[in-house]
Amino acid sequence: MSAAPSHLAPLQILKFLCGVAWADGVVAESERDYILNLAQLMALEPADVTAVQAWLQQPPEPHDIAPSRLSAEDKRDLIQQALILVNIDGALSTQEDRLIGLLSRTLRLEADELDQLKARVQGLYDALDG
Repeated sequence: MSAAPSHLAPLQILKFLCGVAWADGVVAESERDYILNLAQLMALEPADVTAVQAWLQQPPEPHDIAPSRLSAEDKRDLIQQALILVNIDGALSTQEDRLIGLLSRTLRLEADELDQLKARVQGLYDALDG
């Protein structure tokens, strides 16, 4: 009998997103604000907030998130958060787009699921602009 997939800890999610924010070589102010607001919403301990702030100054070391340990919902949530983040500054760079594709494949997210998430995130931004 296998154990139920575990959910990611808030700090894991934020480390992942900090790595995504660095995809184009720079963390935009809007990306930084988004991540710090998430940290506040997640009610992190002060030491964890300090770690997040450090990752925004210098990219975190790459880390593995084992796809087999994530539920389908966790995978979708991670990619959706990454999509929101890379689009928040109004420009999706080639490097960011490539990273999203790589992350999706690494997490074994189906291409149609990625397309649905991209459409959902674009719909959110369209609604905000409208």
